[in-house]
Amino acid sequence: ARSQTWRQALQRYGFGVVLVYTGIAVAVRADLGVGPLNVLQVGLARTTGTSIGAAGAIVGVTLIAAALTLRVAPGVGTLLSTFGGAAVVDIALEVVPSIEVLVLRIAAVLIGVALMSAGGGLCITAGIGNSPTDTLMLAVARRHKLRRVGRVRACIETVALVLGASLGGPIGIGTVIIGAAIGPGLQFACTVL
Repeated sequence: ARSQTWRQALQRYGFGVVLVYTGIAVAVRADLGVGPLNVLQVGLARTTGTSIGAAGAIVGVTLIAAALTLRVAPGVGTLLSTFGGAAVVDIALEVVPSIEVLVLRIAAVLIGVALMSAGGGLCITAGIGNSPTDTLMLAVARRHKLRRVGRVRACIETVALVLGASLGGPIGIGTVIIGAAIGPGLQFACTVL
């Protein structure tokens, strides 16, 4: 890992949050389905009448609370992701236009995945905390002495997808693309950033 000051780590994480949540907004505007975790955010927003960012913050706080029950506290990055990400996605949704042409919508999903992957890589390599989802994933894995955190993550994403779908969250080919591409995209981003 490269040596960085606290300020550099915070800037790195902050820029990562901007990329991730802008990527989410681009995927929302593509209107082909969003990532499994974002299905819950969008479904909650549609059901409650809140913004997608506010719904995301509610989901984030809930995940943090669940991790706290397992005695894992959030890091600075966890809080920045929860609340900063909420603001970024709402601002980005005001700026990113709706997309009508199918080819451009598919391209937007791919751009969204690229932004989420690059941003996620920056957040992970900053080393100042995990996303709320990753915080809960690591807490559950630690509590149950599981070595394969990917299975825990898959369970969390499946629950979010099912709950989000029941709330009217958007599922489509974009959900499949994002679900399949985000892992390899993050892996690549973490090796090059």
